[in-house]
Amino acid sequence: MTVIDKKEAVLDTSALMSLLMEDSTTENIENKISNFDYFHILDLTYYESLNTVWKRIQRNNITVDDGETIMNKAYSFLNLMKIHSFNEIVKGAFSLSVKMGITVYDSSYVFLAITLSIPLITSDKRLINKIKENKLNIL
Repeated sequence: MTVIDKKEAVLDTSALMSLLMEDSTTENIENKISNFDYFHILDLTYYESLNTVWKRIQRNNITVDDGETIMNKAYSFLNLMKIHSFNEIVKGAFSLSVKMGITVYDSSYVFLAITLSIPLITSDKRLINKIKENKLNIL
């Protein structure tokens, strides 16, 4: 029997939304995800992605109909991924947030990637810089 190794990564909400609502980082994120077969997310990703779409609607950047279309695509995509509960990593994420000087939200994705020993895919430039400053090998 042949065992196929899956190349896995953690995908944060900024990367997901970059894929669904084209921006300056979309091409870079598309290139990164093309190197992986399977993705891990946190349950936070569901409501953070909804919040991002809600903000775009409130700012009149997209219509409600466009927002609903984006969310349908997001949920179809997210349902293909391994979903981790924030409860699994809350203590480690909090400690890491204090150490790195980042939000618990951001540190939760960083901590999940560290715990799983797989890369983190993010389009958040500030988070990328903090990861590099802290010499974490997860990008």
